[in-house]
Amino acid sequence: MTTRTYRVQMTGQFAGLTPAVSAQLRDEQGEHDLFLAAFTSEGTFTYTPTLTRFTVRYLLEVSEDSAAEADEAAEVEGELLAGQYLESRGISHRPLTVTVVCMDDVKVKRRPKQVMSRHRRSSQEEPRPPPDASLEQDSVYGLNRARRTPAATSCSHQGQKDVTVSHRPCDGAVP
Repeated sequence: MTTRTYRVQMTGQFAGLTPAVSAQLRDEQGEHDLFLAAFTSEGTFTYTPTLTRFTVRYLLEVSEDSAAEADEAAEVEGELLAGQYLESRGISHRPLTVTVVCMDDVKVKRRPKQVMSRHRRSSQEEPRPPPDASLEQDSVYGLNRARRTPAATSCSHQGQKDVTVSHRPCDGAVP
């Protein structure tokens, strides 16, 4: 007998909701937001604020004689759990779409190891020419643009004479 772990997701559409159920769902929408979605053994119920679509997610452990039987049992069990939950809340819906993923069958693709570390690689490469002094990298957009150098001017400031103030000329554009 094998025990396998499944993520079961049922999606559906609301149909013919009573005004009382609609009002209750709208009031509780913050507790059932998509950002709170998770696969748990208790189940997670999420839906859109417009009350059009919903999703019920379960994390199930199924023990069966074979993998094929476990796959089928997980699908049936997930659909039954979702149906019972929706019925207990008085939520009417169109037929559910069931998706089952066995976590034991999921393969994690690991990143390949780099042949050389960054430090070794940089010391073996040819030296790069120095960057052009008239260009600087714009950290926000990643664009090269002409370097603006502050202009120095002399002015008297609050009674002090011969104070040098450094400022950038403003052309109205955001740098």
